[in-house]
Formats: sequence, structure tokens, C-alpha cells
Amino acid sequence: MLEVNPGFYFYTANDDPYGPAEKRTQKPLFVVESHLTQNLTPKFWVGADLRYQAGGETTTDSRADDNANKPRGRRVRGWLSDPAAAVGGRGLGQDLRGG
Repeated sequence: MLEVNPGFYFYTANDDPYGPAEKRTQKPLFVVESHLTQNLTPKFWVGADLRYQAGGETTTDSRADDNANKPRGRRVRGWLSDPAAAVGGRGLGQDLRGG
């Protein structure tokens, strides 16, 4: 099964940020996340995830913080489900992340 989940996140100004600053703002953040899963048996499946995000830069007191959010990553994971577990089963897996 392939899922693709796009999202836009919008932020309001923070007029009382932590520290000496008076105002912090943040630009919108765009995210696309996809998940590809395959059942191998009724109790075992494997999946691959990919996430991309861009934007979300902040400014503090009208000065750019130079923190554009552009991480990208890959994750490959296997999951062994335990039907006796109340929620989600028990997992066995490995994450592989890259840039």
C-alpha cells in the first residue's frame, strides 16, 4: 500500500517568546510524507518511509534566524505484530536514515 500525505502548517506570531526577544514569527512549513508497506505474512510487514519538508524559517524581532527547515530522510522498518498486545503490537526493526 502506498500513502502520500502532504501538509501545510501555518503559524501565528509569538508576542511573548522565551528570552529577551519581543516577537518571533515563522513562515509556513510544507511537508510531504509517504509510506510504502507490504504484508509478508498475517503477522509481519515491512515498510519504507520518505519525508520531505521545506520552509518554516523564523524571524526574531524582524531579523531572520537563518534556520530554513530542509531535512530529508529515509526510513526502512520491519514490524512484528503481537495480536495479544493491546495497541500496536510489539516491534522489531531497524531505522536507516540518510540525507
